[in-house]
Amino acid sequence: TLVMSATTALFDKRMAVLVIQLLGIPTVLGIAFLTRQLSRRLHPGDELLDNLAFISVLTYLPFSYSSLLGMENGLLTLCILAAFLCGLRGLDKQHTRDLSLVAVLLGLAFLTRNETILLAGALFGYLAYKAGRSSYLSLLYALLFFGAFVSGQLIFRLWQYGQLLPNTYFLKVTGIPLSLKLRWGLTYIWPFLAQSAPLLI
Repeated sequence: TLVMSATTALFDKRMAVLVIQLLGIPTVLGIAFLTRQLSRRLHPGDELLDNLAFISVLTYLPFSYSSLLGMENGLLTLCILAAFLCGLRGLDKQHTRDLSLVAVLLGLAFLTRNETILLAGALFGYLAYKAGRSSYLSLLYALLFFGAFVSGQLIFRLWQYGQLLPNTYFLKVTGIPLSLKLRWGLTYIWPFLAQSAPLLI
């Protein structure tokens, strides 16, 4: 929303949409690059796998298409992959700065879409599992720093709107029977699972 606000302030409506779509190009290329870097770190010396990881991102049409249309999934993926890479590098080199970057990147991802708190929890859990005892304190500081993003948004939302939960929660969750929500969810996710089954396997 902030990126779109900046483009609409600088350009007219038609041009602003084009600029957002053009920003999708470096975003998708950045995601492909980060995916390749993660492959290199997790599987050293396997150049074929690294190249396959890079190409797979660029050739997965649903992701590239939505990112190039200006959807936020590209920005989210970029932040999460960069956070993962910084976290692994921070543990390897014992750099507190890299772990602070993890908190900032995951904080930006959370501000983009609140449900990424689940991915942030998984990533912090993985880093804690891989970390040595000497890194636990740095990881705790990074987790608290990430918590500042979460609590900051909650405080702002409470001050601005008088609610702790976002408006989308009330629009999409309250007053709808669970069976209907589950049916809608399955209707939405089933085509994705059917289409992506070969890749997921």
